[in-house]
Amino acid sequence: MGNGWVWIFDFGNAADVSLILITGVIPNWIVTPVFGVSSTEIRLGQVFRCVRMIRIIKSVRTVGIFRTLWSLISGVVDSGRTLVWTLTIICVVLYMFSIFFVSVLVKGNETYSEVQEFNVMFYFRDVPTAMFTLFQVMTLDSWTSVSRPMQGQDKPHIAIYFLVVVAVTSMVLTNLVIAVIVNNAFARALKDEELQAAIVREVMESEKKSLTDIFDLMDTDGTKLLSREKYAHALHDEDDPDRGLKIKAKLRVSNLADDEIEDLWGFLEFPEEINLDEWCTTIRNLKGDCKAKHSFGVCMTMKKLDQRIQDATDTLSSFKDEAAYLHHDSLQVQKELTSAIFEVRQFLIAVNRCIPQEPVHLKTKALRLFQDDMMSLVGPLLGPDLSEASGGNGGSGDWNPPGAIQDRPDSPDSF
Repeated sequence: MGNGWVWIFDFGNAADVSLILITGVIPNWIVTPVFGVSSTEIRLGQVFRCVRMIRIIKSVRTVGIFRTLWSLISGVVDSGRTLVWTLTIICVVLYMFSIFFVSVLVKGNETYSEVQEFNVMFYFRDVPTAMFTLFQVMTLDSWTSVSRPMQGQDKPHIAIYFLVVVAVTSMVLTNLVIAVIVNNAFARALKDEELQAAIVREVMESEKKSLTDIFDLMDTDGTKLLSREKYAHALHDEDDPDRGLKIKAKLRVSNLADDEIEDLWGFLEFPEEINLDEWCTTIRNLKGDCKAKHSFGVCMTMKKLDQRIQDATDTLSSFKDEAAYLHHDSLQVQKELTSAIFEVRQFLIAVNRCIPQEPVHLKTKALRLFQDDMMSLVGPLLGPDLSEASGGNGGSGDWNPPGAIQDRPDSPDSF
């Protein structure tokens, strides 16, 4: 009652309340005192309280020993709608066969012996009687005691009629109904999340126990750690070859091929040493079909990687354009630098012709006059900046040509 008044709207809870009221409260506190009904008649209704045992069985359905019992009970409980439609189809089929049998055997032009006529009129005198007879035939309850006296020695075609009824109703219809009921029972078990969780938990515990046994076979020194060397030694142990065969047989159950078992460390990219939990988790993940969430995770990872690759491609494309622009500029600089070097080389060749090969003794005054004359001629061509750096127009900077010897007191006035 912790859920409030809406608790009554649950089907199981409503069924419990109805059973308590109908088989307990109403008979004992209303019917018996008011109407004087005996307790023996009331106890007949109290038998229905056994239906509440279904709730007890439902609560223990996750226990392995009660799982088959719950499958049977759930199949019976869930087959109500199927049985209603089954009875409907059976009635329609039997009604059709009954009309056929009455029309052919009773109202036809058949001539019968005294025994045959008695059986025909006893079993097929009208449609309701024929339907009940064919229902007996469908259940295969002494159906030959009905057909053999009627067919006798001279009417074998009547046996064909009964065989058709048996084939359609018993072999096809009833088996089809059983298959539907069984299928519904298994479908209900698959939809039972609590039951499926218990089954998965049992399977996981069983697999973990098996993988733990394998781990213990290989961990001979008891360190609870498994390395590549221990694994290889366990597979190819010459002293105990059965140990390697057991390990391979159990690993094959996890969908591992023989070559993958041999190179398990490289195949699963294990570290140098792993513990029991890492071993069990990794090997257990290899078993089973791929689920939708795994495929979705792979797709999302691929999408992220594709986006990163696209971003990297765009970045490299922009860098490529910048590199092409810089390469073009460097070619222009190289051409201009080459031209400048060539002009400097030509200038040096021309200037070299003006340098005397032998020492020349000149007076300082003569050199200054020569400098002033040259600057007056070259100054307008150099511009103001270069002209100022060279001593200005007609300036007398201290400039000495290579090879020239400055005036000394003992030098002559002319050369």
